[in-house]
Amino acid sequence: MSRVWGAGRGRRRRPTLRERSVATRQLAVMVGSGLPLERAVGVLSRQEGNPRLVQAWREVHLGLLRGRPLSRGMARHSETFGLLEVGLTRAGEASGALVSILGQLADLQEREVRLQEKVRAALAYPSLVGVVCLALAGLMVGHVLPTFLTGILRGVEELPWITRTLLDLTRLAWDPGVWAVTLGTAVLGFPLVGMHLQTPHGGFQWQKTLLNLPLLGGVCRKRLMVRFCRTLATLLSSSMPLVGALQVAASALANGPLAEALEEVCLDLAEGAGVAESFVSCGFFPPMVRSMVAVGEEAGDLAGPLLRLAEFYEQDLELSLNRLTSLLEPVVVSVVGIFVGLVLLALFLPVSRALVSL
Repeated sequence: MSRVWGAGRGRRRRPTLRERSVATRQLAVMVGSGLPLERAVGVLSRQEGNPRLVQAWREVHLGLLRGRPLSRGMARHSETFGLLEVGLTRAGEASGALVSILGQLADLQEREVRLQEKVRAALAYPSLVGVVCLALAGLMVGHVLPTFLTGILRGVEELPWITRTLLDLTRLAWDPGVWAVTLGTAVLGFPLVGMHLQTPHGGFQWQKTLLNLPLLGGVCRKRLMVRFCRTLATLLSSSMPLVGALQVAASALANGPLAEALEEVCLDLAEGAGVAESFVSCGFFPPMVRSMVAVGEEAGDLAGPLLRLAEFYEQDLELSLNRLTSLLEPVVVSVVGIFVGLVLLALFLPVSRALVSL
C-alpha cells in the first residue's frame, strides 16, 4: 500500500503552508487539552484535506502505534511537513516540552502565512494594473490601430517616422512568422528557464538577483530577515544548540545566499569565533542584525533580541510594501500615458500635415 502511494506521491500537490499551519494548530490544541498524542494524530489522519498531507499523517499515526517517535515519522515525510517542523518536533521531544513547541511552531507558521498574504496583497493591485495595460496595448496594436490607420492614412505619401514605426508594429503583430517565432520561443524557453531555476546553481543565482534588485530587493531582503530571525528564535527557544539551529534554519528557509552565509557562520563557530564576530565576517546580514546578535550574545539570550528584531523588520516590511505600491501605481500610469500619447501623436501628425497642405 505504501509503495503504491509512494510511487504516485510526486504527482500530488505539496500542502501549502496554510494547510500545514492549520494541522499544527489542531495538533497543539488537542495535545494541550490532554488528548494522547496517538489519538490526536489519528484525528488528523481521518480529516479531509490535502491528500498528500492526510496520507502522511496516516503513516505517522501507524508509526506512533508501533512505538516510533513523532519526529521520526515526520522525518520520513520531510518534503510534506517541512524541515523546520521536523527539527522543532525533534527538539520538543528531546526537551520534554512537545506541547509548548507545537504551539510555538503553529504561531510561527501562522505568522509566516500572514506575511505571505501581506506581500501578495501589496503586489496584487500593481500587477493587475500592469496586466490590464499590457492587454489594452496589445488590443490596440493588434486590432484597433490597423483598421484605423489604414482608413485615415489612405493616400498619404510621406509619413512621420513615429507613424511609420507604429504601422510597422501593427504589421508585425499580424505577421504569422512573428507569431510562430514568439510561440516557439515561449514553448521552448519557459521550460528551459524553469529547469535551470530548479538546479542549485540556477536557483542560487535567481535568489541572489532578487535580493540585489533596486526596489524589490529591499523588500525581499527584509522578508527574508523576518523569516530568519523568527525561525532562529523559535529554534533556540526549543533548547536546540546554536549550530544545529542555524543548520535547520538554513535548510528550512531554502534561500541559497542565506544558506551560504550561515554555512560560513557555522564554520567560524566551529573554529572558536564568537557569534557576533561570525555574523560580521560573513558579510551577508544587515548592521542591525549584527548589532542585535552582539547584544544577545553579551546577555546570553539570542532568542529575545531575534524576536524583537523580527517584529521590527515585519513592521518595516509593511511600510516598504506600502511605499513600493504607492510608487508602482504612478509608474504604471505614466507608462500608459506615454504610450497613449505616442499613439495619438502618430495618428494626428499626418492628419495635421494633410490639413496644412490643403
